[in-house]
Amino acid sequence: MYTVISVGSRVNSKSVSQMHSHNFWEFVYYLDGYGTVTSGFEDFAFAPYTFVAHPPHTLHCEYAQGTISNIYVLADIGDALPFKRYDYKDPDMHEMHILFLQLRYQFTRRSRNWKEINHALLSLMIQYLLAKPTSDTTNECINTAASIIINGLSDKSFNLNMVYDNIPMSKTYFAMVFKNAVGFTPLEYLMEKRIETAKDLMKNEHPNTVSISSIAERCGFQSIYYFSRVFKKKVGVSPLQWCRDEYQKQTKE
Repeated sequence: MYTVISVGSRVNSKSVSQMHSHNFWEFVYYLDGYGTVTSGFEDFAFAPYTFVAHPPHTLHCEYAQGTISNIYVLADIGDALPFKRYDYKDPDMHEMHILFLQLRYQFTRRSRNWKEINHALLSLMIQYLLAKPTSDTTNECINTAASIIINGLSDKSFNLNMVYDNIPMSKTYFAMVFKNAVGFTPLEYLMEKRIETAKDLMKNEHPNTVSISSIAERCGFQSIYYFSRVFKKKVGVSPLQWCRDEYQKQTKE
């Protein structure tokens, strides 16, 4: 069950807040004023009728040009939101504005069933946010991830966190999105591309002189043993045997 921890507001406040974080999601709706929000390692401009969500344990702060007015909500929503952060321009109907006003009103008023009402309001907010990411955004994230993986193929120190740090989605959710689009999880895609690269390199080598350890290193594998194990699992034969078979094919042609 979603739980509202706290709701507050700031009116005509001068704001240059210090970096801080919370154990829960913080949702901030800006009613007035202009400035910049830093959340994690990204900056977002805010203006009236914009909205920013900071995930748990994410360092964030804001810098205002003049004074600002906002409503903020701290809430425990578990893993309901797959993305790492949200910056959101409220549509012309200002649905989010209405939700924030209602959340503040119910939290302050504390009617007999205010918790159930705020649970319903919070659930509605989450549904709006889940509907927010567009297919263009998803495609951009997939292309970004694929590009980072391709560029990191030969790097033995490459870590998939280098991908996830550049994607505004949770690891689990993005792995599902990526696999639905590409056919592999990011890790599977990395290994698939490394094996493809190894094959391309070995095509130009003679089986009697090929250095499997050099191929493994150029494809980003930590050791020749790990490379050989992964290669055989995916291809069915060892790298050296594959190189011999490929050389025989070429000589026959």
